[in-house]
Amino acid sequence: MSTSPFIRNQFTLSAYVLLGFYAYMQTSLGPIMPFIRAELSLNYTVTGFHVTGFALGMVIAGITGASMAQRFGRKLLFWGAGLGMVSGGILLSLAQIAPLTILGTFMLGWLGTYLLVMIQSTLADEHGENRAIALTESNIVASILAAIVPIVVGIGAGTVLTWRVAIVLGAGLWLTMFVINRTMSFPTTKIDKTDNTSNTQLPNLFWWYWIVIFLCVALEWCVLFWSADFLNTVVGLPTEQAASILSVFLVAMIIGRVLGSRLTYRYAPQNLLWLAISLIIVGFPLFWLGQVAWLNILGLFIVGLGISNLFPLGLSIASRVGENASDLASSRISLAAGLAILIIPQVLGSTADVIGIFNAFMIVPLFITMLVVMLAIANRKFKHKTADI
Repeated sequence: MSTSPFIRNQFTLSAYVLLGFYAYMQTSLGPIMPFIRAELSLNYTVTGFHVTGFALGMVIAGITGASMAQRFGRKLLFWGAGLGMVSGGILLSLAQIAPLTILGTFMLGWLGTYLLVMIQSTLADEHGENRAIALTESNIVASILAAIVPIVVGIGAGTVLTWRVAIVLGAGLWLTMFVINRTMSFPTTKIDKTDNTSNTQLPNLFWWYWIVIFLCVALEWCVLFWSADFLNTVVGLPTEQAASILSVFLVAMIIGRVLGSRLTYRYAPQNLLWLAISLIIVGFPLFWLGQVAWLNILGLFIVGLGISNLFPLGLSIASRVGENASDLASSRISLAAGLAILIIPQVLGSTADVIGIFNAFMIVPLFITMLVVMLAIANRKFKHKTADI
């Protein structure tokens, strides 16, 4: 809950747009993969290596992000990482062999996550106690630009420009932002002068919320990555219709984040996380167990409303806990997201190969239960810590 006014300055708005750029480039992997697979005659295993490459890049950036910021400075890493992400997208769109297209996705994940780390830490430092507002609002922009990607790819694929126009537009967005904002100043890192280890260590409480964030991202990607296949295989919808219905989830993400950003003005993110989890608990049984398609789709929409705010709210809490080492905290948060994306969707997919995708989705209630337990423990520890201050 905020008590001071929230001001969106030039840096804030630029960070919002560039987080949207990151989300746009990340999301592009989904809709363009079928075209790359067809053009290069790839099997599903090799195609899957592209997502693995992206997630592996995220993990590396999550480990090294703070040291890179210290070595090169926030401003250089911020703009350089965006340029690196553009370069990865260009390589992905022009390469004619799988090793190079996989390298392109690795660059998107590795260099792009440095940009993500900088956006998260600088917004947290810039807005202090209002960080939850800034981080949820920035994720609204990210959701909107992510939802645009399938439309751009679909339109481009039907013209002489092909699907590659999506990458060109993403590169153009970054270039425009760089030209307009290259001279703007950046927030400085908050360092606790009374604690000599504050810039190299994170408090134990941070790691409880780190687990919470890992579980939040795991839930999001289980649904995002496999729901279309579930609707096709289990519900019986045609492949094209099942894929298009995924937009219901993306629209719910946008709506949820808009509502969530308003609620952060009045309520603490710890309490809002419980509301988000409650929506998932209501919606997932409808999606998973619904006997008619409209129930499954309604459930997917409700789940999207809940999932939309898991990461932004978890990020805002963890950023507050680790505010004396904000670059390091942001790096480790990105590491949690990268590990979740690298491991969990593959676990669900491999399980589905053995017991079917309907039964494999039992992993989601398991993660929800783990999330409830971990959040209860983390919030209790947070309450005790703040009570001692």
